[in-house]
This record gives sequence, structure tokens and C-alpha cells, in this order.
Amino acid sequence: MDGTGLIELRSSTMTAHLRLQGGAMLSLWWGAGENGVPLLRPSLPDGTAPIDTAGFPLVPFGNRLGSNRFSCGGKTYALEPNSDLDPLYIHGDGWLERWSLQDQGTSGATLAYRHRGTNGPYRYLAEQRFSLDDERLSLRLAVTNEGDDTLPFGLGWHPYFVLADDTTLQFSASSVRPEGAGSLPGPAVIPAGAFDFGKARRFPAARLNNGYSGWDGTALIRYPRHALELEVSADPVFAHAFLYAPFGEANAGFFCFEPMSHMADDHNRDGFGDLRLLEPGQRLEGSIRLAPRSRRPD
Repeated sequence: MDGTGLIELRSSTMTAHLRLQGGAMLSLWWGAGENGVPLLRPSLPDGTAPIDTAGFPLVPFGNRLGSNRFSCGGKTYALEPNSDLDPLYIHGDGWLERWSLQDQGTSGATLAYRHRGTNGPYRYLAEQRFSLDDERLSLRLAVTNEGDDTLPFGLGWHPYFVLADDTTLQFSASSVRPEGAGSLPGPAVIPAGAFDFGKARRFPAARLNNGYSGWDGTALIRYPRHALELEVSADPVFAHAFLYAPFGEANAGFFCFEPMSHMADDHNRDGFGDLRLLEPGQRLEGSIRLAPRSRRPD
């Protein structure tokens, strides 16, 4: 790590750059460093807003909290909006705060963030373990409830994948909640039309901001111009995924496929949806992997 909080990880096939601010990734390259193929959107090391990085953690839960409040154990908890991006509390705390470096080697690093903020009831320890080998990037995410109350927790990761005009995406899910009022998920439907990525397809010329449930834990991104495909896989705890492409096609240069342990606003669904009720001292964790490989042209 250098004096600015920047971290470089290397294997024989990949190079990654991390930043302590926001616990964010700044880049992931396949091949000869920055002369290789970017697997995540490269970003500047200094002064870069979280939404302009290559990816950041979602903890103690992901996406938006409807009405900025929820009830649990007979108590009602309120959280204030935490960014200028949205009137709702969004994406948790870790993406906005500085993490600490716990350990670092040539191909791996562990980051930690202990939250003791005054906005809401959450008190927790979050950890990220990044590991590179010759075949994949692995990211181990964990959160431990260090507060006094049993509360609903979740985990997720918000990567920004490169989007070119020939990029295709393929993944299977049992249902999708299209974007509704306030950018919260609407009613669940069976994926069809522009929402169906069960077969590899290019992105429609439309905004996508939709939550998928029943994700089978594998997604495949193909980059024909580079004869490359990238497999995104995750542990079963990540049974949901959020798909965000703000302008359709390749106009933005990126899209987000976000593995999550729960659906947005599960705080306000019966039984807290797939959020996990963690008692003080309990832990939630799981791993996400990005595995690039050469692919013959179609």
C-alpha cells in the first residue's frame, strides 16, 4: 500500500487496484497490467466518487430503504439520507467511509471497517478479503453485528462492468422486480422481454434498474471483440442480483450486476425477506468470484 491508501494486487494473469476510501476497487485487468483488458471500469485513484469507482461493498445492506425507516423487535428505527444521490438511505455505510488495511500480500489483502455512526441503529464490523490467483478474483464479504439489538443485515457488492456495443449478458433468475416509484422495486413478475437474460443477449436500448430473485449464482458476460468471457459466480447466500444500466446499450460504458443476499427494501417486507436477523455477535458472510477466460469467436 502506498501513502494514499492505494493497494495493488497481482497474479500472473490479473492485476487489481483497491482503495481504502470506500473499501472500493479501482480496476481489474486481465493480461499485462493496464495494457490488458479491463474487466471492471477503470477509475482514477484520487478524488473519485464511489459511484465512479470499479466497485464497492454494500453493508450492512444494499440498495434503498423505503421511507427511511423500519420496525424490528417492537422498535421503529429511522435513518437519514446518507448521500446527495437520493432522498432515501442507500447502499449502507461502507462505500462512504475509509476502511483499514488488516493484511496485504502480493496477491491478496484484507480490509475492515467498524461502524459506530449516529445515523440509525447499526453497529457492526465489516470485512472484505480480496484474493487473486491465475484463474479468478475472489472476494469474501462478512459483517458481524456488534450492536445491542437483533437487527436485519444483508451483504452485497456493486461492481461496474465494462459495457461495449457487442457485450452480452446471460443469467437465470426465477423472478424480477422492475423499477417502481422512487427507484424501489415494484411487484415481482416472471422475467420476460427486456427483463429476460436467460439466454445470452445484448443490452436493450432502455434504462435497466431491476432486482432479480432466485438467481442461480452464475452469470456470464461475453466480450466478443476481445475473445473473452467473464464468469461471475457467488455463494448461495447471494440469491439475488440487481441489474443497473442507466442509459441502455453502450452509452454509459458500464453496467452493474450486483450480487446481493436480499432484495432492496426487504426491511419492509414480511419477515424481512431474505435479510438475516443477526443477534449481537452473529456474523453473515459469503464469497463472490470473477473468472475470465479466452473464448473462441462466435
